[in-house]
This record gives sequence, structure tokens and C-alpha cells, in this order.
Amino acid sequence: MATDVALENAKARREALQARLSKIDADIQELEGARERAQRDLRVAEAFITIWYEMAGIQPPEQLERKESSAPADQPPRPKNPDRLFVAQQCVTYIREAGRPLGRRELFERLVADGIHIRGKDAEMVLSTMLWRSREVIVRLKEGGYWPAHDPLPTPDLEKLIN
Repeated sequence: MATDVALENAKARREALQARLSKIDADIQELEGARERAQRDLRVAEAFITIWYEMAGIQPPEQLERKESSAPADQPPRPKNPDRLFVAQQCVTYIREAGRPLGRRELFERLVADGIHIRGKDAEMVLSTMLWRSREVIVRLKEGGYWPAHDPLPTPDLEKLIN
């Protein structure tokens, strides 16, 4: 029987490919072992660094960077709003000048007129939140706006309106 050259070439190619795959499998096994050892060494190094910072009583620089860079780098930091107690005291001044309770919108407009800017998606609501958090200085009446927390109410009927 005559030998078919194409068949013999195919068989030789098959043996070469099987040998190549065996070599690749052996390399993969060796690399997986090396990867596991490297991962273990990395965990040990990270654990040591964490413990070192804890024992030294120092905050790791990565945590400090995360706190500092909470805003995206491509956006400038938002300007801060004025201190809420300063805003509340200013609103109390406006109310005392008016001699009557003032609503949020009127307080907001007076602040803006005096160059005191409150920023936010809904700036008037930000003002409302600031005043709500400053209840020791100013209170919201159920009807009729805001009033200084420690001032007597202009009429006794307003007593029932304190929210």
C-alpha cells in the first residue's frame, strides 16, 4: 500500500500540535502556581501595611486622597454655602426689622439683596433646611412664615401656629 503524503503530513502536524498543547498546558500550570504565590505574597504585604498604619496610628494616604478627591477632577469644587447659623441670625434680623413673621421666599430675596447667596438645585429649599436645622435660633410657624425662636410671639393666637 502506498503511503499518502497528505495523510502523513496531517498525522505529523497533529503530533506537533498535541505536543505544543501539552507544553502550553504545562506553562499554564506553572503560571497559575506563580500567580497564586504572587497573590498570597501581595495579601501578606497588604496586611502588613494595614497593620503598620493601625499600629502607627496614622491614616493611610489612600484614604486621605479619597476624602480629598470626592469631587470629580474635571469639575471645580462647588462653592460652599454660608454657615447655617449665620444665615438663621440674618433671617432673625430681617424678621425683627419687619416686625412680623416672614416667609421663606421673602427671607431668601432679602438674603440675596444683601449679597448672601445660597446655592443648590433648589436654593430656597436649601434655605428652608438650614433654618430647620437652626431651630434653636428660628422656628417655622404653621402659617405665616418664620419667627425668632426666643422672641415672644406678636399675638397670642400665633402660639398655636408654631410647627
